[in-house]
Amino acid sequence: MVKRTAEKLSEKAIQAAKPGPRPRKLADGHGLFLYLTPKDGRSWRYAFRFRGRAQTLTLGAWPEVSLRDAREAHAEARQLLAKGVNPAAAKREGTLSGRAGGPTFRELAEECLARLAPGLAPETVKERAARCARHLYPRLGDLPAASLRPRQILNALEPVIQAGRLPLVRQLIGLVGQVCRYGIAAGHDLIDPTAGLRGVVKVPAPEPRAAVTDPGRFGEMLARIEGYRGSDSVRAALRLLPYVFVRASELCHAEWGEIDFGKALWTIPKERMKAGREHRVPLSTQALAILEGQREAYGAGRWVFPSHASSGMPIRRESPLKALGALGYSGTAMTLHGFRSTASTLLNGLGYNPDWIERQLAHADRDRIRAAYNRGEYLAERTKMMQEWADHIDGLRAAALAAGEDQHG
Repeated sequence: MVKRTAEKLSEKAIQAAKPGPRPRKLADGHGLFLYLTPKDGRSWRYAFRFRGRAQTLTLGAWPEVSLRDAREAHAEARQLLAKGVNPAAAKREGTLSGRAGGPTFRELAEECLARLAPGLAPETVKERAARCARHLYPRLGDLPAASLRPRQILNALEPVIQAGRLPLVRQLIGLVGQVCRYGIAAGHDLIDPTAGLRGVVKVPAPEPRAAVTDPGRFGEMLARIEGYRGSDSVRAALRLLPYVFVRASELCHAEWGEIDFGKALWTIPKERMKAGREHRVPLSTQALAILEGQREAYGAGRWVFPSHASSGMPIRRESPLKALGALGYSGTAMTLHGFRSTASTLLNGLGYNPDWIERQLAHADRDRIRAAYNRGEYLAERTKMMQEWADHIDGLRAAALAAGEDQHG
């Protein structure tokens, strides 16, 4: 709803305006208006038509951009429009001068995410976009990216800081920095304001995710998994996970096109990998047997583990985790990610080459010099290791079952 006024806006009227349950537009004339959100976000916008198409140009946030500044930018935009120039295009190209010049943080962030998307996993792109929308855009989105300063970023993140979610605060600051550095590389006249925030937010070391690393207890858990009687797809995924120890999203979204039964190899495309590079997983005879069972039951579809509840979709990542809980392993005892920790701990304890284990876990080498020289996949070595690992954990399961029979015998 646009507030109709006989007179133009004043700074006093703007200060007195109160947010409502829905966004409001306070008109100043000739398409210029102040956009007022329910959370009291205030930004100057110019509504115009170019070649018959309705468009809106964001001129900056109030009070950083005053009423006088907004009117000057609005007048310049109208002059460009009269000359047949799209003022929105002029702003993107940096030819619209004044306080409103350059992209807003929202515009720059959306452009940055779109450019980076091809090299990232879809879930990563979706997660970053959601974080921007929820935590950054409400207070920073309409500000010119060139105007951002450390204090503004901290103010925007105050709700997250007050909630004690300090790891998320660090990630959000990193996201703002990434967007601004992208803007610098794209030729915009701005700085990276997050450089002044280094060390300001102290983030405690993350607690390790729960994992069963005792061989005997791990064997007991494997025995319980064999006895799970829930969804067939969830049971198969949970049975396969100890043999391959991939990430939960990589497991649940597995597609038949990625599985080569002849070569006993699962190739996960880079788009689905956290590190953004293709990952090949050697499949033991035990893993192949589980997949063969799924292929007989569901091989005509796309997904290796199709959902029984949602037609045409794979199982959700939460489903195997809930199955673990039903088997007596809560999130404080074991997680899906914990299978990776278990495998790493036990394989290292068995004396396998750490480089083979790290490559099997698809961990990126943080030492760039080392990574440049250590490019091997160790596929032959990992194939042998994964079969021996499968045989080893089968032994742990058999021992647990035998112990259980003795107790009940």
